[in-house]
Amino acid sequence: MKHIVIGGIFVLLLIAAMVGYKFMDDASLTASSDSGNIRATVNIGVDSWAGYSVICSTEMRRLTLEREVLVKCKDDGADYPGRMAKLRNGDLEMAVATVDGYIAAAEAEDYPASILFVIDESQGGDAIVANINVAKNTNDLKGKQGLRITYTPDSPSATLAAQWANDFNVPINDPTSFTIIDSNGSSDALQKLQNGEADVAVLWEPDVSKALANSNFVKLLGTENTKNLIVDVLLANERYIKSDPEIVKIITESYFLALHYYNSNPVEFEKAIMDYTKVKSDQVAALKDGIDWISLPRNAAEWLGINHGSVKARRQILSTIDTAVRLLVNSGVFADNPLPNGNPLRIINSTPFTEVFTAAMNGQLPVPFQAVTQVKDTSVTRKFKKLSPGRWTKLKEVGSLRIEAIRFKTGTAMLSPERQESFVKLVEMLATYPHYRIKIVGHSGRRGNKQANMDLSKQRSLTAARWLMNEFGIDKHRIYAYGVGNQNPPVRQPGEKKRAWSARWPRVELILVGD
Repeated sequence: MKHIVIGGIFVLLLIAAMVGYKFMDDASLTASSDSGNIRATVNIGVDSWAGYSVICSTEMRRLTLEREVLVKCKDDGADYPGRMAKLRNGDLEMAVATVDGYIAAAEAEDYPASILFVIDESQGGDAIVANINVAKNTNDLKGKQGLRITYTPDSPSATLAAQWANDFNVPINDPTSFTIIDSNGSSDALQKLQNGEADVAVLWEPDVSKALANSNFVKLLGTENTKNLIVDVLLANERYIKSDPEIVKIITESYFLALHYYNSNPVEFEKAIMDYTKVKSDQVAALKDGIDWISLPRNAAEWLGINHGSVKARRQILSTIDTAVRLLVNSGVFADNPLPNGNPLRIINSTPFTEVFTAAMNGQLPVPFQAVTQVKDTSVTRKFKKLSPGRWTKLKEVGSLRIEAIRFKTGTAMLSPERQESFVKLVEMLATYPHYRIKIVGHSGRRGNKQANMDLSKQRSLTAARWLMNEFGIDKHRIYAYGVGNQNPPVRQPGEKKRAWSARWPRVELILVGD
């Protein structure tokens, strides 16, 4: 019995010692280990989007630790409001976000952080997919009732759905036309589409590729044909930028060195993506191909407007912010521009990036970076190759853009002055879809001579085309204008009176088309 008691006391003392060691004062452990050399810990709010795999990678961690900085990625499950609150109160020094997500969620926190640089842009990683028996293009959905669309709320899928609905006049918020079914991620949305629970689904890779492998589904719109829409950025608390500028520079430099490493080692890149997202090896290629990671030189030349040499840099981040604000206002999230004084520069701080870029161009970083020698033109004025009329007829229709009624003086092809403003808003939309060509289709009223209506509708389409070319610099080879008289009346809305419907017949329609 005595031996049992003594043994029990020994076990209790051993357990107590182990517990005491486990909960030893952290300062004591730090002082007796290499962790005592860490001069800063940077907490970064993230979620599981594959674009963030570099910033949370082992290579990024290695590079920052060499500079005595510890990076901790804090996955909050895409809780943007919570992420913004933590940025404000200092629980996070940095965070990742889509541009529109930041503008929407950070307004309540008075925009506590600034954009440091662009991480990536979705270029095919997200898409709207439909059952081909329901629609082969976006226009096929218009005028129908009882349709069902599914996507993940508060995600890039929701952004893509809102932009698509707004720009192509798809009434997804009209309960007589659509029922919105929330999905728990892209895989859940795909399952709902495959099971017939939804007619349309907004997906991200690898689920886009999985859906399109089945001939029963068709892509209505993919981000490979959009610009300045789903753009991810790294944010830093503005107070932190001012108090610890050197640490912010270390994070910036280490990130681009890590990205350079992975771009140079594609096998390691895919492994990093798989480690971060938990996707399978047969899915990672499609996922990677749908994301355009923006390098250090491209950030400078294309996104942040930092000139180097003879290259005239662009500042696409401003266009992205403008697109996001327009979407948020048009979709009713905000009544007006929510940015302080409506100024997009208020949420950008490119100073740390500029210092790192300058060091890179002066050969002061561990690896060489090649400056961009030519900035690709993705503006509305970019040039297109000439197509024959026969080739135009073979292009795939995407959908008709939402435009305010473009009116002409009765019986003429003269544009009413008060309607010229419609073209300004139209060009703003076209900036989001720089790769598509435009069919301009003129329509006449219900009555009148058939040939006269045909001629008049063609002249009206040509008037609209000249306005786009002469006033806004749209390339002539991007446009194909023609008239159809009164052969294609507008879809009559449920409950619409005949007189109101007839008034909508004379119009100009702009249809986006692509290969």
